Amino acid sequence: MDNSTFQVKTIIVKPASSSCNLHCSYCYNRAAITSRQKSEFMTLATAEKMISVLPELSSKRISIIWHGGEPLLRQIGFYRKVMEFQEITKVEHPGYEIQNSIMTNATLLNDEFIQFFKIYDWHVGVSLDGPEYIHNKYRHDINNEGSFELVYNNIKKLKEARINLGILSVITNNTSENITPFDFYTFMASINNNFDLLPCWEAVEGEYPNEYVINPTNFLDFIKAVFDIWWEQDNPRIKIRLLNNLVQGAIKGTPHSCASNGTCNMFLSIDADGSVYPCGKFAGIQELKMGNINTQQISEIINNDTSKFYLEVANKKPSKCNDCEWFSYCHNGCTYDRYTGNGEFLELSPYCQTWAKAYYYVEKRANETLSKMPIIKF
Repeated sequence: MDNSTFQVKTIIVKPASSSCNLHCSYCYNRAAITSRQKSEFMTLATAEKMISVLPELSSKRISIIWHGGEPLLRQIGFYRKVMEFQEITKVEHPGYEIQNSIMTNATLLNDEFIQFFKIYDWHVGVSLDGPEYIHNKYRHDINNEGSFELVYNNIKKLKEARINLGILSVITNNTSENITPFDFYTFMASINNNFDLLPCWEAVEGEYPNEYVINPTNFLDFIKAVFDIWWEQDNPRIKIRLLNNLVQGAIKGTPHSCASNGTCNMFLSIDADGSVYPCGKFAGIQELKMGNINTQQISEIINNDTSKFYLEVANKKPSKCNDCEWFSYCHNGCTYDRYTGNGEFLELSPYCQTWAKAYYYVEKRANETLSKMPIIKF
């Protein structure tokens, strides 16, 4: 596959831009290392324009992830109109497919939204960092009031409605220091059998000025312990995306996560005002703004100097990676992890050794398991 040009399959849309009803300590929209421009809520005209130009991209099937900030700040009437626009586009382009999902803090969920997600078969991702004493440490409102109880109750409602649900847990320094891997795994598996783990990192080397940033060594120890529990229980119903990706890499397969499979060119992010960025994590960073769908053709946007610069950075293979057996399964990690601000990137992921050690560990465990399996002769 040619990674030097955009071949978009996923659009990350920010209908409320970076606006949010919570004030989470570690939110990348507030990170000091970046300078972001916040736009107002997406208008229906911009939403209609965005959906109408999707077929101009190369893929016949597009995934839209409604993201934030908090996307539910844009109320239900907006999303109903969005579905009308999508139906018009699909009628005008027979065979074209659009899949919708939303990533939310779940505090603004109500029965109307839940019914909407069920009718239109939206996948819902919810942020939950663990039990109440872990989650509320950093996921709180502007008055420092924790969000756990409301999130927990709304997750139960989503499950009762049989919504396609995934949970995302940010692993912070607080997580590794204040809950055992066994208690964390047991709690998360009791909430939902599909969840993911995201390290709370910033693209700095050596020093970690923010207390929530987890030391790479601590993160490695934590996920190795969680992996051991998951691996030994061998429950096929429990799906943990990060661990599944490590297994895929360890057995020399293809990880599904964009953070490790080198598919930055398959993503675009569209902010509320129509501005286009290469990824949702870069939305609002003016140095990486590629254009605006309200004033430019999408073909122009994905082929300009900014887009070419970003893909060159994303695809760069440092010399240190040449002899690494894991490069094909990590691709120098998530490009955002290398972003230091002002349009500048580190050449090598600061978490290179962490991921290499994680792959080595998972490979070792997989080989140990295989060596104990009986040989079946036919």
